[in-house]
Amino acid sequence: ELADACHIKAVPTFQIFKKIQKIFEFYGMNVKRLEEKIQQFM
Repeated sequence: ELADACHIKAVPTFQIFKKIQKIFEFYGMNVKRLEEKIQQFM
């Protein structure tokens, strides 16, 4: 299953990848933190 393959343990889980390497993973719904990380990696 996809959740097992991606090591997802909670919902929601956000993962950011650069090429094929996972560079960030975040569990939960902290919108401000998520927005900050998206801006950081853009």
